Amino acid sequence: MINVFIFSALALGFSSIVHEAVSEPTFEISNANPSRGKISVLPGGENTVFKVTSPFGIGRGTIKLATGDWPESIAIRLHLQGLEGFSIKTGDDTRIKMSDLSIQAYDKDGNLFGEKYLLEKAGYYEVSVPSSLFPEDCRSIEIHWVNFYR
Repeated sequence: MINVFIFSALALGFSSIVHEAVSEPTFEISNANPSRGKISVLPGGENTVFKVTSPFGIGRGTIKLATGDWPESIAIRLHLQGLEGFSIKTGDDTRIKMSDLSIQAYDKDGNLFGEKYLLEKAGYYEVSVPSSLFPEDCRSIEIHWVNFYR
């Protein structure tokens, strides 16, 4: 009887662990034109980071939530010299504009950079996007970015 109880407790504990692992979100990323820009995912628990590299400076791509739920917050790191434009379009055509988001510039070591444009300095822009901005049934977002060219 005690062995059955111990086995049941272990089985319940193991199923909880398995359930936690399964609920981790996974993403499918499609880059509209890979020569103009590429999005990749850097998983990180509650805050998932999407890295954008864009040699051309203008691009777009789609991030689809394949399994699980959106993390409470996502960060989009744009490796650009300047950020002139940025927007997110959700599955229901809701557009989230640059002015509605928190955007910070960082140097290559991850230190906050005090100026608006990185120009010749290595670094990135990080856009913080709380998942509360997405409609409840949102399964994909499309991001658009424009580098600073002046």
